[in-house]
Amino acid sequence: MKRLILFIALYTFAPILGFGQVTVDGVNINKLSITYCQLEAARKVSLKSYTVTIDYGQSHVPLKPQKIAGPDGELMDFNSMVDALNFMDDNGWELISTHSNTPVHYYLLKREE
Repeated sequence: MKRLILFIALYTFAPILGFGQVTVDGVNINKLSITYCQLEAARKVSLKSYTVTIDYGQSHVPLKPQKIAGPDGELMDFNSMVDALNFMDDNGWELISTHSNTPVHYYLLKREE
């Protein structure tokens, strides 16, 4: 019985414990007092993956690659924009709108409440 209760507790609370770990250049944006962020995506020259940047209102150096890491601290390499959107959704961000200015695509996200 104790194992069953432990299993149910872990299954219920595990997503909450790992929730909200989007790190951009060493800054966990889920710990900031921001509501919105924007994903900017362009297909890499290899055409096999995307270069994704996250704009949360920070200053940045143009042409400097942005480092995006997940909950485990590993740098992310997105295979597609759906991959990037799923990553953000898993970490507490909801897609609000999209627009495109070829070759760059923009995705506005809002922190889920």
